[in-house]
Amino acid sequence: MHKHLVLTFLLLAALGACTKSHPSGNPDVQVFAGWTDQAFVLVGDQLYANGDNTFGQLGLGNTVNATSFKLTLTDVASVSSCFYYTLVLKKDGTVWAAGLDSAGQFGDGTTDNTASWREIMTDVKAISTGMGESFFIKTDNTLWGGGADLGWAGFTPRKLADGVLSVTAGTGSALFVKTDNTLWGVGQNLDGELGDGTENPQPVPELLMTGVLSASMSDYHSLILKTDHTLWAVGDNGAGQLGTPDKSAPWTPVQVLSDVMSFQAGPTNAAAIKYDSTLWMTGDNFSGELGDGLGGPSGTEQRTYAFKQVLTGTKQVSMRSQAVMVVKGDNTVWVTGDEFRGQFGLPPVVNGDILTFTQMSLDGFTRR
Repeated sequence: MHKHLVLTFLLLAALGACTKSHPSGNPDVQVFAGWTDQAFVLVGDQLYANGDNTFGQLGLGNTVNATSFKLTLTDVASVSSCFYYTLVLKKDGTVWAAGLDSAGQFGDGTTDNTASWREIMTDVKAISTGMGESFFIKTDNTLWGGGADLGWAGFTPRKLADGVLSVTAGTGSALFVKTDNTLWGVGQNLDGELGDGTENPQPVPELLMTGVLSASMSDYHSLILKTDHTLWAVGDNGAGQLGTPDKSAPWTPVQVLSDVMSFQAGPTNAAAIKYDSTLWMTGDNFSGELGDGLGGPSGTEQRTYAFKQVLTGTKQVSMRSQAVMVVKGDNTVWVTGDEFRGQFGLPPVVNGDILTFTQMSLDGFTRR
């Protein structure tokens, strides 16, 4: 995998999902993996957080690492967490932030860190965090953003585009889909992750593709879901994260899966849920993030360069930095990969790595 000059701060897309009702009366469960060893579990509209809290990114009012899940906010619809900071979208359309803000990554025009939740924007329906910038889609489908990492956004939050359906970003780059299903890209493009056939920086948004539903970027690669539910990949493939047999990094998107319902790009992995509720993954397995029992630092990494089925009965997946969280159709939560800081709340394991999908207990989580 290519090594690049480390940028100041980083981003990944988080897709919001509406709360569903269930015949049993139990609230819906969603999971959100944090970039720096955090885990967030949303039970109904109650958000629980655990793990690394160095800059207060758990929103608990302090900078003490959490060793068990704690209720941190209510009335929550969605979460996006990146490099030591977290954004939360509430059901009323307000956005709240906690953690590190030294690069203006909250997108509110300040550089003020906070360990308690701070309201930063209103009338929002989707959020996405990055290393040094944040994006917001407002209820009128306008795209807003701010932060130091992506020059196009600028430090002071401002409107960036009209008619936007979804947005995601990687390291100094971003992709957004308009309501006409066109895909646009902007930014550094260090490994061709914009998919425009080059590795040249793109200072202003360029039209890349038509017939697109959504996209997900990680460090230096991108996944793109088209309207026919085929999944396409482009950019860095050093760890097999594109799911293509060719280990080279293509500069234009290639099709890797079909019949895909949802998906997410991780730093050195990719995950996709098909319409039959099977979970498929590809890429690195150094910390057991494929959940197949074959990974771990004690032996061969067992990375794969092709998508393979790793789980059944899944409805949501979230991953960051070698940690994977999954919600099954029965609202049980399953995890695999790096748990060095105990962010999943499981008993300690050798080397801090979980090598197979393991159920995470939700006992003690309020269900109202």
